[in-house]
Amino acid sequence: METVDAFVAFFFASFWVKVVLAPILFCAIGYFVFGIKSEASRHAIQNGAATIVFAVGNLVFFILVGNVAIYYLRILYYSMSLPSMDVTVWTTMPAWLASIIVLIVVDFIDYWSHRLFHTRWFWPVHAAHHSDTHVNAFTSHRFHFLETMLDNVFYIVLLSWMNRPDVLPIVVLVNYLHGFYVHMDLPFKHGPFKLLIASPAFHRWHHMDTPEAYGKNLAATMPVWDVIFGTYKDISHIDAPMGARASGVEDKNPIVMLIEPFLIWGKLFGEERDRRENQVEG
Repeated sequence: METVDAFVAFFFASFWVKVVLAPILFCAIGYFVFGIKSEASRHAIQNGAATIVFAVGNLVFFILVGNVAIYYLRILYYSMSLPSMDVTVWTTMPAWLASIIVLIVVDFIDYWSHRLFHTRWFWPVHAAHHSDTHVNAFTSHRFHFLETMLDNVFYIVLLSWMNRPDVLPIVVLVNYLHGFYVHMDLPFKHGPFKLLIASPAFHRWHHMDTPEAYGKNLAATMPVWDVIFGTYKDISHIDAPMGARASGVEDKNPIVMLIEPFLIWGKLFGEERDRRENQVEG
């Protein structure tokens, strides 16, 4: 466990290791080991560079705004003295078993969070992730800081209630590495385990710019949630591009990507206003 903890600490200590070097390593594996030649294309490099700049912008905004907001949310949560699980539940449990339990619970929350972000008013925040028109390991870091903040709200409540923070670094690391993997352009479907562990084919299908993929295959790690809650789509080949260009979402302009939620919300509010005016006139 000490070796694992040391690696986790190293991985998350550096922004550049996590956001730049790790995705480059996965892309290099894809290129040299699996022959994904598109990883060295101009289009891929442009999208990857846009993601890095976007992630830097996210980091700045999160430091200025997000950390402060989360700090006060934590204070608010703990001031409410809400009940939590008895810590003795975990004392006799092996760390590996506790990690699996936490991973399952976190993935359940991630499923519903992801489903929420595919609704009309939350989509503008999530659109940045779907803006990538060359989906690969870098796409794992193309999340708007507002989405990261909202996810943290869910985690504050859930993980504080579970009262088992010491296994979280392992869970976070596994989710990070798996996130790199499922965005890679690989044909793997995981056979009989396809409902237990999300595959690249399963997740990349979700990123296709076609109505058939909208709001489907939402699970981050365990596709069984999609089966249970009716959002599972069996993997099939669709001749459709990646991204969300059909929705008018920018794919290579980091500045637009940062302000795009507010632009989309402005459009939605305008549509809502026009709808109400038409109802009054009618």
